[in-house]
Formats: sequence, structure tokens, C-alpha cells
Amino acid sequence: NRNRGRDMLPAFEGSEFAASDSAGRFLTFIADELLPMVEKRYPVGGFRILAGHSNAGAFTLQALARRPEAFHAYLALSPSSGDDRLQALLARTLARPGLGARFLFLGVGDEEADIAVGTTRFAKTIEQSAPPSLTYRYAHFPGESHSSVTMKAYYRGLELLGEPDPPSPLNPGRYLSEQQRRERAWRRRFGLGYDAARPRGETSAPLPPATRPILDREIPDERFRSVCGILK
Repeated sequence: NRNRGRDMLPAFEGSEFAASDSAGRFLTFIADELLPMVEKRYPVGGFRILAGHSNAGAFTLQALARRPEAFHAYLALSPSSGDDRLQALLARTLARPGLGARFLFLGVGDEEADIAVGTTRFAKTIEQSAPPSLTYRYAHFPGESHSSVTMKAYYRGLELLGEPDPPSPLNPGRYLSEQQRRERAWRRRFGLGYDAARPRGETSAPLPPATRPILDREIPDERFRSVCGILK
């Protein structure tokens, strides 16, 4: 199939997603058939990231609107659809109680004409609707076109997903190194299974004993098992 717009862009019935559009069926296939098969056959861990550019960027946003539980992180670059109905449905999903911890990155170049306008509208919608459980980041890339923005934006999205916690002004948290703050953030986001993903022989820097209560306050969600190899 070469008609990627058919599989990536949602169809609507009035103000709602169409019940049997191709984009919805493609999302169901990825979430309910493909990923479970991959996770059963290969040691990929349980942290799911969906990333897409252009039509696939719009697909990423409609996946968050339709199936927010299917992935833990969403990276949407230069989404090609600025449809008001998709924005409204995304806002409704974000406002729904019980979304859970999710990460969303939205990126666009400044030489993308209408796409930059649509992406800015999505950014405003997300800013107004984002719950505390959603970690949301937006990046604008000067001098980048629709074709050139991808490498910088994908890199930046993954970089932000793995960023360390900011330094704490309180004792004893202020004595944590950047590596230790990153470890804390990754344990919280990706789960304790992150340790099992380390290359053999690699160890983390020991934590000062006084900082252990700080790190032990937060128990990671059991769904967050391990980090994807690409982030390591």
C-alpha cells in the first residue's frame, strides 16, 4: 500500500472519529496485534514510544486522542493535519480523568508554511488541556523545512524524554550528580526494569545514603518495565 494518507489521516463522522476509518484500523493493528507479537518474541521491554512525521505526525496525535493507553510517549513532528475536529478530540482526551503518566513532544520547522500554523494551533490546544500527568514539550526549529526538520526533531524529542530531573534546592537532594538525577528520572519513567537493560558490567554511580528516602518516595507504575534500547 502506497497510500499513506489513507492509513495515517483520520476520517470523521460529524465531530467524532469515523467508526471504521483506515487510520483507526491501522492503529488497532499496531497496538493490539503487532506490538504484543514483538514484545512476546523479543526482549524489547514494555515502554512504548510512537513517533511520526507529517502524515505520521498527525497519526501520532490521533493515536493519543483515540488510544492514550496504547503508548507511554508520543513524538509528533510537523503533523500534516490541523483539522479542528482532531484538535477538539485531542483536547477532550487530555481533559479526561485517569490519563496516567504520558509524554508528548511536538516539533515543527519555521519554514513549513501552513503546517507550522496548524502545529502552533495544536500546541495551544495541548497547553490549555494538558493534565499534570502529561509531560509536554514543544520545540520550534529555525531554518528547518518540512523535509529537513526530522533528524533534529526526533533527536530532540528523545533527548527530552530522557532528560534528568532538575537539581533540587533542598538537602540532601542537591548533592545528587546529573547522572544520579537522570537515573532517578529514568527509574520513574521507565520502571525498575531499566536496571536489567544495562550492558553487562555497567553500574550506576552510588547514591549518597541520605538521598535514598527521596528516591524511594515514588513507586513507578508497574506498566513501565524497561527502557527502549534506542534511549540507552
